[in-house]
Amino acid sequence: MMRKILLSVIVLSCGMNALAQNTLQQQLASMNAALQLRFNTYDEQRYSRLIQSTTAKLSDDSNAVQEVYANCVVWKVKYHTKPVPGYKDLMEVQVDFLVSEGEVNEASVSLDLVFDHWRTENFVLAPAALYNGNRFEARVIPYSPKLSYYATGYKNPAEKEKDVPVDIGRQVPTIISDVPRLSLGNGVSRVQFRSGDMSTPAIGFYSPSVQRICWMLTEQGNQLGDYGIDIEETKDRSRAIISLTAPVVREMYQYKITTTREPSIDRGYHFRKGDAFSIRVYLYTKPADDLQELFNTFSSLRTLPVYDRKMKQELPFSMASKIMFEGLNRNDWNEAFNYYSVGSWKRWTPGWTGGFQLLYSLLLSKQDSLTRERIIRNLRFAFTHAVAPSGFFWDAIEKDIPVPGDFRRPHTRNWHLVRRSADGLYYALQLMQYLDGTDKNWAVKFQMPDGYRDTIRRVADAFFRQWQKEGQLGQFVDNYTGEIIVGGSASGSLVPAALALSASYYKEPKFLDAAKSMMRYFDTAFIRKGYTTGGPGDALQNPDSESAYSMVESAVALYEATGEKEWLDIAERMTVQFATWVSSYNYRFPSSSSFGKLGILSNGAVWANTQNKHGSPNICTHGGLGLLKLYLATGDPFYRDLLRDIVHNCVQYISRKDKPIGAIPPGGVDERCSTTDWLEGIGEVMNQTTWAQIANMLSVNQLPGMVVKRDGSFVVLDHLDVKPKGITRKAFEFEVHNATLFDAELKVFVETGIMNVNQPASFMNFSIKAGERKLLRVSK
Repeated sequence: MMRKILLSVIVLSCGMNALAQNTLQQQLASMNAALQLRFNTYDEQRYSRLIQSTTAKLSDDSNAVQEVYANCVVWKVKYHTKPVPGYKDLMEVQVDFLVSEGEVNEASVSLDLVFDHWRTENFVLAPAALYNGNRFEARVIPYSPKLSYYATGYKNPAEKEKDVPVDIGRQVPTIISDVPRLSLGNGVSRVQFRSGDMSTPAIGFYSPSVQRICWMLTEQGNQLGDYGIDIEETKDRSRAIISLTAPVVREMYQYKITTTREPSIDRGYHFRKGDAFSIRVYLYTKPADDLQELFNTFSSLRTLPVYDRKMKQELPFSMASKIMFEGLNRNDWNEAFNYYSVGSWKRWTPGWTGGFQLLYSLLLSKQDSLTRERIIRNLRFAFTHAVAPSGFFWDAIEKDIPVPGDFRRPHTRNWHLVRRSADGLYYALQLMQYLDGTDKNWAVKFQMPDGYRDTIRRVADAFFRQWQKEGQLGQFVDNYTGEIIVGGSASGSLVPAALALSASYYKEPKFLDAAKSMMRYFDTAFIRKGYTTGGPGDALQNPDSESAYSMVESAVALYEATGEKEWLDIAERMTVQFATWVSSYNYRFPSSSSFGKLGILSNGAVWANTQNKHGSPNICTHGGLGLLKLYLATGDPFYRDLLRDIVHNCVQYISRKDKPIGAIPPGGVDERCSTTDWLEGIGEVMNQTTWAQIANMLSVNQLPGMVVKRDGSFVVLDHLDVKPKGITRKAFEFEVHNATLFDAELKVFVETGIMNVNQPASFMNFSIKAGERKLLRVSK
């Protein structure tokens, strides 16, 4: 029986006639590239080792039926090209296949894009998976990896003579864990992904030698499952092949956390006579002056109409806040030692995964007297326990005992992740500014310890000294001395924002001057190189989204503090790079998976890093206010839409009584949105409440649910349907429909400048009951 199988592989549009065909050939010629077909068979008993591969050049005549004999099968192949409406120079290529004779088991079909005159200097980008091909120094260290004091090969710590340290020190190169990557030196240079390995199924590169960029984009897959997306360099590195394979077959090995040597579980397909399918790809190439253009172009391609980007109205922000608020008070308060903690370790941390961010989000939410008392007690705890002898915050505190470092790695016992102090300082200052604005006598009423402001200033001073002394902030420092242990990285990418706030709060201009010089350093050392590193403390120096977003927040904070366009330019360039970490489509989860059963939409999930290969419910650990400020400052809808994708969908990951997620208690939020099999499995969770709960609390309490611009245009972040009804001399009129099952409190911000969005207490509030339609009049 003939079976019709649709294989969708999307390239860029190439016309429906000879003119389009010529355009495709011209584009390929500009990159010294050609398209070829490849037919593969595998040995399943040897973990899908490739045993036979037949290649055939794709015909120059798009009208001809091409017949290829490969692997005991006669294939009939025809293709056509056409432009994609609304996308200049984007070419869609669809290749149709028919098995006319024979059959083959454990097989796949690939469409290869072959590049001659390849160079290793080409910057290869697969969104959320490869940054500069991940062509960095790498170490094979099990999770949670930390760099070793001693050179590779040192075996006996008891011996008196030790090898010279190579990975630890102020000046070290970017060092990543064992993740898929192109080779930095000799040897095999190949990466095999499944389409779900990326925030958008795509791979592109920038060639500085010819000053051009190229992108290939595709869909998730078809009836055969996810596609495979590979890149391979030849031994002499003079040629590279970017491949799209259906179905996905990673040969012999696949990636699991911190190892590229996990045996592959992939299987080929059993093709039989009569099987018909298509492979569609979108190809794009254009001249480019610099690397940034690779990111700029992707920002418009990541939302191609072929991608499912639907949203659903499910849980209003106000109800999301209430559910998480109750969960935090029920599960995460330590009554004996007076602090909130999130996660399984039950520690208080200043930042990265908790601390001042959590307290600030609680302050912005609707509080009862019990929670207010707990916030006060937690503040007293923080102001008296949080700062280490170095002047930085302690890495973590358990009960009332500092616990720096990672207990899984004894040699890190004094280590402090710079990012923790950056987060802690930034949000401690925001928290104190908020309290100062609501009640100038709050410190007396709350019986804060004497000198609590100076306690926080010590951290600002520590960063200032570090910068003056070292010209960098490092990734890990000694909690007792402040000396840099592991240098480099952008772990401190939020420090410029924190020091800009410090300059204002403490009336100290030197902090602002230091923040500016730090931001210029980060721009040169990271942004212009196309990647940032060091945000998480458990992924060596792998490129990551956390340092990327913190860089955005810092640049916006400097623009807010100075009004200088230099920082706005950096913020815009960095945001386009950060967007590569944000899922741009709704992945089709297996129906049997936890997320498949729950109907979770992955669009807007923020990927962690190239080691921990999963999307997350939100930005680690921010609410997205920097993106809103950037939209208000520029009017560019790209930033608005990126923010909406992230924060609108973030609340669907909250475990609720009526919609439990795994074993997570109501109000908890797991950090996983896994579209690849890097650990727990596709569409599965790790059943722990995490930092994502804090990020979600910030989003729903710090951001307005609706923003109205001066001209009456608007964006809705909350789970409500809004239609404009008219404009009067004094007000904007909207019809709001609450289609959810929950009553909502809609917070509305009318544009008056980016500074005023810092004051959630000033937002207008409207109540809309479940199912209700209501006319809102929003004062101008």
